[in-house]
Amino acid sequence: MVIALRPSVYFEGVYDQEQFVGLTFVIEGESAVYLAYLAISSIEQGHGYGSKVLNDLKKRFDGKQIILDIEPVDPAADNYKQRTRRLKFYQRNGFNLTGRKLVDDSGTYHICATSKQLDTIELNQILQKMGGFSRYRIE
Repeated sequence: MVIALRPSVYFEGVYDQEQFVGLTFVIEGESAVYLAYLAISSIEQGHGYGSKVLNDLKKRFDGKQIILDIEPVDPAADNYKQRTRRLKFYQRNGFNLTGRKLVDDSGTYHICATSKQLDTIELNQILQKMGGFSRYRIE
């Protein structure tokens, strides 16, 4: 199920047959796609749904870089193990740490992408499409 919030901004349910398994929030730009949110139900995690969603996004947006951000893997963080698992999951699925960070009111996040080079101009344009995401910077 796809709900287009604005042109090129999609909030999507992830289903296996009739069974709800998760959600995505995707913003499409000219040459890149920003995966703002990917959540798989805790009951369904570990069954390959997250990898399937990422593979489907790569096919759907063929030729476009897919960008996302994650919490930094910080040993002092309460959810350190979860952050480590999340980074490894994205790396297994073809994402690279770009060396760039997204900083907003809620914190600092590492930017990952399906290529090592990040087009910050494109990412800025995509983030502007989200609206309400006005207080951020890319470092």
